[in-house]
Amino acid sequence: MKIFTKKLFKALEFFVGLLILIVLVYKIGVINIYHTLVTINVGYVFVALIMLFFVLLMSTYNIGIFVRGLGYTMHYRVIADCVFLMWVIGLIMPFRLSGVSLILLLHEKNIAMKDAIAITMVDKIVTFFLLFTIITLGLLSYFPTYALIQYVAFFILFLLIVGVLVFTSVSESLFVRIFRRFHLDLSGYAIVSKRLILKKGLVALNGLVTFIRILVASLIPYILFIGFDYHPPFLEFILVSILVATIASMPITFAGLGLREATAVVLFKNLLGLNPVVTTSVYLV
Repeated sequence: MKIFTKKLFKALEFFVGLLILIVLVYKIGVINIYHTLVTINVGYVFVALIMLFFVLLMSTYNIGIFVRGLGYTMHYRVIADCVFLMWVIGLIMPFRLSGVSLILLLHEKNIAMKDAIAITMVDKIVTFFLLFTIITLGLLSYFPTYALIQYVAFFILFLLIVGVLVFTSVSESLFVRIFRRFHLDLSGYAIVSKRLILKKGLVALNGLVTFIRILVASLIPYILFIGFDYHPPFLEFILVSILVATIASMPITFAGLGLREATAVVLFKNLLGLNPVVTTSVYLV
């Protein structure tokens, strides 16, 4: 019954995302999108692909920082295999499973389960913290103070919950009991996570690489806009692009299907005044 419920929920996520995308394309116009797509300069698509490859390499280096920090001598090519496969899984599966897949992939490469969990969780925490900081600075120009206070309060609450889940022995013992039925030993990940967080040099390096990765990833749609001969304001575009990616990563639809395109159209139109037809074409490429 539980397996059936999970499959039903996943199917629902997929069809909700597909419905959002279909409605969006219908409202904007299939013909309009087609005529826009055929005008793209293909050279910019290749540039975007190269940038995507660079982002994945940065993700590989990020994970490698913590892998090496825990004393493993795993080759970066092996880590890259895990990260690239995680990215593929993230394209075809709900977003929240991509992190889980990385844990299992690292464990397959002879990294202890507790270490794989700690590496993945701390890397995610650093990423979320940087995203929060960048988005907050960007939203100062667009939203009233009280809305930002609510947003900051929500994020602090979220961090507290994550901290309890990751760094306390109480939550660890709970997860150990839950996953014991799947023959997975999670014991010790909270201690390892604390140890990683206390390695300030590694965390700072991971944060720097993460910032570069976020910046390059947010530039990919900017390059595609240029491919359509659109030149939006650079800094404002980067901030909105990061916000779009963050919202699209929420586990609402299957792998962000539909949610990503609809969010991009709404935010770029309302905040930067960009043409919805071009925005939809960019996010469909």
